Amino acid sequence: MDGAPDDKTYPLVLRDRLPPVCSACASDLLQLEAWRERGGGGLTVRLRCPECDARTVRDLDAGDAARVDDAISEARLELIALYEAVLRNNLCLEADLLARALALDLIGPDDFALPRR
Repeated sequence: MDGAPDDKTYPLVLRDRLPPVCSACASDLLQLEAWRERGGGGLTVRLRCPECDARTVRDLDAGDAARVDDAISEARLELIALYEAVLRNNLCLEADLLARALALDLIGPDDFALPRR
């Protein structure tokens, strides 16, 4: 069971240390599943392929571990930025729909009344 992160999954790929695709099914959707710190600043990482459920374990030295940590931090910031952009867009769409419904007099006070028991 071999595999590794891919350019589309992580901003930084350690191609010299890890293959870019799952060796079992050639999927490029590999995910970092777990890691454990080793002495000297290194990491042991476990990668999982969501296509065939293959798993592999790799040891990274301190330099590679630092680059992986930086890549994960960068990916986290990118994910937060994307989430906030989608949230902002959805709220704008909802506000536009509410404004249209109010302009067409489709919403009244009874729409906000508590249900009777």
